[in-house]
Amino acid sequence: MCSIGSKPPTYIPPKGSADCELALVCDRVSGYEATHGALFAGIVGNMLERILGAPGVEIPFERVYATSVVPWRLPRDRFPRRHEIASRRNALTAELEKVQPSVIVALGGLSAYALFADRPFEPGEWREWGSEAFTVPVYHTLHPREALWNHIDEGRFIADTRSKKRRMWDDWRAIAEKLVEQRRLAHRFDDPSKENQ
Repeated sequence: MCSIGSKPPTYIPPKGSADCELALVCDRVSGYEATHGALFAGIVGNMLERILGAPGVEIPFERVYATSVVPWRLPRDRFPRRHEIASRRNALTAELEKVQPSVIVALGGLSAYALFADRPFEPGEWREWGSEAFTVPVYHTLHPREALWNHIDEGRFIADTRSKKRRMWDDWRAIAEKLVEQRRLAHRFDDPSKENQ
């Protein structure tokens, strides 16, 4: 049994600028990402870029910050266990407080659990996440890898992903709309004369 308390493998840092509007929270680092030393390396990163550039989404990639709940590869590419997520929750909170994005996207159920513990949080829902430093809207959607394959235990198989891609497109359009709304709110906050408009 491998524990996060044991000596960790190579740390994979967050990807993107800390001066961002949107933060993506992933559940783990894949073997491919660990080999290449970067989150969203390879075909999963290509899928993310396609999602961000899709009509109705059009979120600039350079305005996105990505981090992982567990920032290193776990044995056999398994998903993190709940006690492992709990051990990383304070570090994740501190990281998000430093970045202070306008919107956070939890990519998958374990990422949502890392942010909200045992409070129910279904895919396709918004929730307010907060700490002592700030509060921010969070959306729960599928990880981009789900548009490519499903995970069964430690193996993978190719699945019919058309419905997942459609669902992701709907989700990401909602995220893009929330980013626009957050920009307007920030503009009103910066310009008190527009507060009642």
